[in-house]
Amino acid sequence: MVVKRGRPSFRSIVQPAILATLKASRIPLTISAIRRELMKQLKGGTSWNTVYKYVDQLVKVGKVEAVSLLHSKIKGKSGLTLYRLRR
Repeated sequence: MVVKRGRPSFRSIVQPAILATLKASRIPLTISAIRRELMKQLKGGTSWNTVYKYVDQLVKVGKVEAVSLLHSKIKGKSGLTLYRLRR
């Protein structure tokens, strides 16, 4: 058994928190909404780019699904991207 010493990686803290946030929500969330919930849970500031990076990793692994909505004013262009747990 290998014992890891030192501080746990930020990824090991943030990714489970993102999954818990998405599991608790009944509706898909934007990156900003996920960030707000993480700030409450982790009691600290997390940048939008950091949350996006870890959510994107979870999308690539297949744990989270990205849903793109249509743009409200420009036809053929995507608007907001919402994220939810893959079912």
